[in-house]
Amino acid sequence: SGIPSWFPKQKGNRDNTFDRVIEIDGRWLHQSFYYTSAFNRLRVYSFDITARKKAEEALRRSEKKYRELLETANSIILCWNPDGTLRFINDYGLLFFGYTREEMIGRSVQMLVPERDSQTGADLTRLSEEIARNITTYRHSENENITKHGERRWVMWTNKAILDAEGNIEEILAIGNDITELKKAGEVLRRDKELLERMANERSKELLDAHIQLERSRRMSDIGRLSTTIAHELRNPLSAIQIAAYNIDRKARNPLLDKHLETINRKVLESDHIIQNLLSFTRIKTASIEKLDICELVRECVAAISTKYAGWNVDMKERFDCDEGSVISADRIQMKMLFSNLLDNAYQALKDESGKITVTAQKHRQRSWEISITDNGAGIAEQAKEKLFEPFYTTKTKGVGLGLAICREIVDMHCGKIEVQSSEGKETTFTVTLPVRRLITLPAVQLPGQPAESV
Repeated sequence: SGIPSWFPKQKGNRDNTFDRVIEIDGRWLHQSFYYTSAFNRLRVYSFDITARKKAEEALRRSEKKYRELLETANSIILCWNPDGTLRFINDYGLLFFGYTREEMIGRSVQMLVPERDSQTGADLTRLSEEIARNITTYRHSENENITKHGERRWVMWTNKAILDAEGNIEEILAIGNDITELKKAGEVLRRDKELLERMANERSKELLDAHIQLERSRRMSDIGRLSTTIAHELRNPLSAIQIAAYNIDRKARNPLLDKHLETINRKVLESDHIIQNLLSFTRIKTASIEKLDICELVRECVAAISTKYAGWNVDMKERFDCDEGSVISADRIQMKMLFSNLLDNAYQALKDESGKITVTAQKHRQRSWEISITDNGAGIAEQAKEKLFEPFYTTKTKGVGLGLAICREIVDMHCGKIEVQSSEGKETTFTVTLPVRRLITLPAVQLPGQPAESV
C-alpha cells in the first residue's frame, strides 16, 4: 500500500490509472498502475516488451535505410495513385525532370508525359490511365517523357502495383532509367546497318552485273568464232548457188523455172542477211563520229522503210519537235541501222499487214534526244521483255534474233539507252535516248576469233 511520489494524483477520492515504459538493466517493461481510492491501494502489472522494442527499432532503422536508398538511387522513383496523383518522387527524379517537390506532389503524373510520341505520333494523353488499368501489360515499358524545360527524354520504366488488404491497387511504384543516349546510339546503329545492307546489296549487284557481263563476253567470243566460220563456210556455197541460178536462168530461158529461181535468189539474200547480222553483232568497229541531224536521219529511215512495205496498209505518223535544232554527235551508218531495225520490227509486229505506227522525236533537257517508235501490234509478253535484247532470242518465225541485240550494242556505244514499254495485246513503244554529245570515246573492240577485215 501507499502511493509513490511520482504517481499522478487526482483530487477527491477517485480511482486513478497510469501506464509507463521503462528500461531496467537492458530490458524494456510496460507497466500499468491501478489505484483504488476505496481501499487506498495501488496494483501494478508489468509486461516484458523487450522483443517488441527491438523489432520497432529494427523497423525504424530499416525504414531510414531504405528511404536513404530511395533518395540517393540513380534511378527515377515515383509513387502515384491509380487516378494518377503523384505521392512520392525521389531526389534523382526531381533533378531529372527539373521540378521542386512542391511543384509535383499532388499533381497528375501525366505532367511528365508529352501529348504525342515524336516518332510514331501515338496519343500519350491517357498513358497513366492505361498503365493503371493494364499494369501487367505495362510491367516493363519505354516511352518519351518531358522535363520542365520541354526537353524530351526516353525512359525505360518498371511498374509494380502495390495492393491493399482487399487486393485492390493502392498505389503504383514506378522505377525509371534514362535511355535517351542508348536510343540515339540504337538509331545510329540502325542507320549504319541500313547503309551497310544497301552498300552490300549494291556491291552484290555490281558483282552480279560483272559476272553477267563476263558471261556475255564469253558468249560473244564463242559467237565471234562461230560467225567467222559461218561466214567463210556458207558465203562461198551461197555465191556458187547464186551463180548457178543465174546461169540456169540465162541458158534455160524457161518460164516454168522463173518462180523457182526467184525463190532461190530470195533465200540466198536472206541467208546473206543473217550472216551479215552475225558479223555486225560480233564485230564492234570504232564509230565514225560526225555531226548529223537526227530528225532528218530518222525521216530518211521512215521513208526507206515505208517504201519497203509500200503494199501494206499502215498509217505512219511523224511527230517531230525539231525547232531547237537536232544536231548530235553520232555514227551515221550505225544510226541508220539502229532506227531501220526498230522500224522494221514495228512493221513486223502489225497484224494482217495493217495498223498504225507513230514516230516521235523530242529534245530532253537540252542534253539528249528521245526518239520513240510505237506500233499497235500484238504487244510483248512480260516474260519475253526480260530477254528481248539478248542475242538469238526471237519470237518471230524468221530471223535469228540479232536485230534488237545489235540495236542495244549501237546505243551503248553512243552512251545512250534503249527502253521498251509493252504488254501482251497492247501497243509497244521502243524509246532510244541519245546524248547530244558523247561523254566518252569507245575504242574498237575485236572479239576473239574475229578477223581484222570484214569477210
